Amino acid sequence: MAAIDPLTTSFDMSLITSFQRRDFLDALFGKYFQQRRGFIEVQVVSPLGHKPHTRFFPNIDSLAKEHFPEEKEVSFGICPREGMRPGRGNVHYITALWAAFDIGGGGYSGKGAFHDCQKAARAVRNFPLVPSVIVESGRGAHLYWLFDQPLKVSDAAAIEKALKRIGIYFKCKRESRIDTMLRLPGTFNNRVPELRRTCKIKYINSGFRYKPEDVDRCLGTLRRWGIHLAE
Repeated sequence: MAAIDPLTTSFDMSLITSFQRRDFLDALFGKYFQQRRGFIEVQVVSPLGHKPHTRFFPNIDSLAKEHFPEEKEVSFGICPREGMRPGRGNVHYITALWAAFDIGGGGYSGKGAFHDCQKAARAVRNFPLVPSVIVESGRGAHLYWLFDQPLKVSDAAAIEKALKRIGIYFKCKRESRIDTMLRLPGTFNNRVPELRRTCKIKYINSGFRYKPEDVDRCLGTLRRWGIHLAE
């Protein structure tokens, strides 16, 4: 697959300037819902940080239309759930790989974050696979690499090792599990209340979809680059 450069020196450019939440959900879950019945898990947290309120949406349309108040923190399960229950054991298919990283040296984003957008963009350009989706999370970026078809989870640990290796390259802080939840585009990042920011989609190219062997080659390249996992 020929490489393209979806980024300039910042995260302010995309081939289309306006994406909706539905575009994102279609790219990530469309093929899955064409073949299976499942749910998208969503967690909503109040400003006071109480226990998350969990909901399960049975289709793309209902979540695309849902309105969430600005003061709420909203995250969604990247992998579809096969029933209305949270947890790794309820994830039977995966539709993409992902990475979530911070941008901005020190302070809020932590010591290991990319210091600026230029360094983050360079890391994305140099990665062996072009991302299918780029989301600005409000304090960083979320990247997604779509599979050409939903992939049945036969070895969750192997998938999580792949996510961990990708996460090391992108200086990701959080542990990546198949039940990971990330910010839902079209909602708000309130981690610093006086600096509320929108979680927004910057780039989608659903034509960039990958087979497991593409991922294997990518992981092999990362190993040759010295990105190893602690066993």
